[in-house]
Amino acid sequence: MDDVLVTREGAVATVTLNRPDRLNAMSLAMVEHLRAELGALAVDGDVQAVVLTGAGRGFCAGGDMSDLAASGSGGSGSGGSGDTLATAGARRSWRCCGRCPSR
Repeated sequence: MDDVLVTREGAVATVTLNRPDRLNAMSLAMVEHLRAELGALAVDGDVQAVVLTGAGRGFCAGGDMSDLAASGSGGSGSGGSGDTLATAGARRSWRCCGRCPSR
């Protein structure tokens, strides 16, 4: 199952976080997948709007702490390199939104 889904209807792209069993908590791989999808949409001249949503009953619970712990990427809140890695990935994803041109 893909953790990030993209559908299009006309000039509107809908990006769905698709881990409803985990309340769409973001794994490191999911952050990178989202960044790649948003980056592609940002440069697609046919896309006029992007809707970001979550599958199931919750939009996004935040970072998946079990994924961070398993990858050795932190998650303890210690401010160590793992925290930096996770937050840097999230920041790159949201910057893609800021680069989308206004039309």
